[in-house]
Amino acid sequence: MRTLFALFFLLSISVSPAMAQTDKGQDKVVEEYRASLEQLLEVSGAKTTMSAQLPHLMKMLRDVCPDVPEEVMNKIENKFRDLFLNNIMSLYTPIYMRYMTIDEVKEFTAFYNTPLGRKVAMVMPTLSVELAQAGRSAGEDIAKEVLEELVKEGYKPTNM
Repeated sequence: MRTLFALFFLLSISVSPAMAQTDKGQDKVVEEYRASLEQLLEVSGAKTTMSAQLPHLMKMLRDVCPDVPEEVMNKIENKFRDLFLNNIMSLYTPIYMRYMTIDEVKEFTAFYNTPLGRKVAMVMPTLSVELAQAGRSAGEDIAKEVLEELVKEGYKPTNM
């Protein structure tokens, strides 16, 4: 029994440094990936877009919670900025790592450093808003048309 315990102990001691090296090696890989991803989010305009969305989110929150004092709303906004925007890389890195290799992130970053990539980064926020508005408008029109057809067939809406 002592021999078995001694073997187990020696095995665990010899494996521990290897595990520690793997963890340190993995940490280095994650940090390199994180730095590459941060560069991608910077050149693609994603970080700017996220920062630009915060005032809109806060306006919606203020509209929903009109009784909350402005000083409290300011604290919420600052806390959100600190916890979300400043820590977004911790949230995004593992997700990106599931779908893209570090080389793909670097290639994507290289694209955004081309003239076309810079144009895409510049127009995409506005383009996305316009596309969303067009989709919402088309969806409303389709819903009205479908509802009108259903009313003609005898459907009686209750909450219109």
